[in-house]
Amino acid sequence: MRLRARKLLVFFWKFLAALLLLALLWPWIAGIYVQLLAAFVKAWMPDATVAVRSSTSLFIHVPPLGMTVSLDAMVFNLLLLAALILATPGLVVRQRLIRLGLGLLLQGGFHVLDIVLSFRANYEVALNGSYALRFFTEMLGGVGEQISAVVIWVLLTWRSWLPQAVVPLQLQKRQHVKEAH
Repeated sequence: MRLRARKLLVFFWKFLAALLLLALLWPWIAGIYVQLLAAFVKAWMPDATVAVRSSTSLFIHVPPLGMTVSLDAMVFNLLLLAALILATPGLVVRQRLIRLGLGLLLQGGFHVLDIVLSFRANYEVALNGSYALRFFTEMLGGVGEQISAVVIWVLLTWRSWLPQAVVPLQLQKRQHVKEAH
């Protein structure tokens, strides 16, 4: 088996194992994540009442409109992103944890933006009959929910997939001697 094919196969099995483990742990993690989302949505929408309905939904109310936001697709994106980063080859533990934290922060920010824009768009439709913002947010949310985890993963880990340059030992010794002088 070629090295590249073997690397992809190992990545695939690590990814599946990480995804399964995270899916099993999700019921304990989901409650915390939804509480965090609620706090950030409330910070962006101080005039709204934001309540956690379950581990996968929020209720947002700004009179006269109330909206329940289902977070199922968002939840899957978090699991997908974490599993992809955990399975990525060529990263030491510190690099992996930094990328995981940054990736989850970016994904969470996208989730908050998606929720706030979706609510504002529905609010505009209810009050003014304006569908322009709603069309944009549904397109952004629909596409974003499908690809955001993969895009963030690629942006954070693309270098680990590239072949590493091997510096010959003789060149390393010469560089070391030059630096010493």
